[in-house]
Amino acid sequence: MRARKIQFRSFVAFVAAIATGITPITLRPAPASALEKPLLTIEEDCQAFAVAPDNKIAYAVRHIKRVKKIIIERDDLWVSTADGKRKRILDGNAWMPAAMTTSYVTQSITWSPDSHRMAVEMHIQKLTQDLNAPPTLGGTVVLLLDEDGREIDIAGNKPKPAAAPAAPAPSKPSGFSSSDDNSTSPDETPAVSIRPNMIDSATAGHWLADGATVAYLIGIGPFQIGTVRPSDGKKTVLFEGRAFEAVSWDAARNRAIAMGQGLRYSRVLIQLDLVRETLTELTKVDQFAGQLGVSPSGKKAAYFADGDTIEVRDLAHPEKPVDIRVGPGRFGWGKDDRRVLLKRGAKDRSGDLVWITLPEGNYVPALHDLLFHDFEIAPDGNTILVTEPGKRIILVYKLE
Repeated sequence: MRARKIQFRSFVAFVAAIATGITPITLRPAPASALEKPLLTIEEDCQAFAVAPDNKIAYAVRHIKRVKKIIIERDDLWVSTADGKRKRILDGNAWMPAAMTTSYVTQSITWSPDSHRMAVEMHIQKLTQDLNAPPTLGGTVVLLLDEDGREIDIAGNKPKPAAAPAAPAPSKPSGFSSSDDNSTSPDETPAVSIRPNMIDSATAGHWLADGATVAYLIGIGPFQIGTVRPSDGKKTVLFEGRAFEAVSWDAARNRAIAMGQGLRYSRVLIQLDLVRETLTELTKVDQFAGQLGVSPSGKKAAYFADGDTIEVRDLAHPEKPVDIRVGPGRFGWGKDDRRVLLKRGAKDRSGDLVWITLPEGNYVPALHDLLFHDFEIAPDGNTILVTEPGKRIILVYKLE
């Protein structure tokens, strides 16, 4: 009965594709070995999560409380091993003094290539009980921690108070693309920095492979790229004078792939060496609609050329794109560069998951066509994490 239901859904999707004029993609039923039972379940309301190269899982658990007339959110941070042993590494209420009417929301978490450090993006809001005053003062910061929750201070870093009012930043899903970031501009709203291990007015922080340097984005787009070395506090703005429409980090190789303006063309795909600070223009790009992502091997990059089409570039031969019409959604790379996983529909809504093969454009429904709020494929490509709609419980499944 289950197999017939999946086949019927696939047939309906095929007919709908023809009716809407979209080039139909070859449909296949879910394989008999489709995933049935999760390897691990984390029954918490997880606002953001990330998988380390050694398969540890970091996740932020939402906690809200009322203090007189205001509502404060302070997320706890936890780390779970692959076998389910869990440890809270940051207690939000203990970490932030109770007397402070400050709220923070975890936007994203990233692991260092060696799985020992994290960069946690937070939107911090200074709240007020004056109903006639602006609702918040705040901004976005990147918090630096090790795997046990110890703060990694930036030498010479001193807290800076907020200086201007700003509306709250909207929450972002854990797997957000830097090309879709809408964080507060550092020029418009200085961040509330309460810790020396925070990078003010920064987003999308990533530790590089040396374990000593953090790269991050500056601005709301086009972005500049900054780096900081916590041990001596040295901060640098890389590629001075250049800004990028989107950046996808390849931290294990100390590089990034970016979309930006070229010397000859208005938009080009660019390879950035974050250590040598060299820039290589790869190819002209005619259309770009966001979600730039580098494959696990570092050999391919993909992005949405428009709202319906994923364009794939082999970085060794970037002048020959492969276009696959899939409809709107958010994608992540599979293990072998031969397929991507697409969550169909609006990025802030739940949707079903389908594997898209490259370059054929065939697709296979994943996880029995069930709906999920978000997903992340582990760096080794062997497991997938999904969160359920509503209370965002994390489920971990094995990939075959």
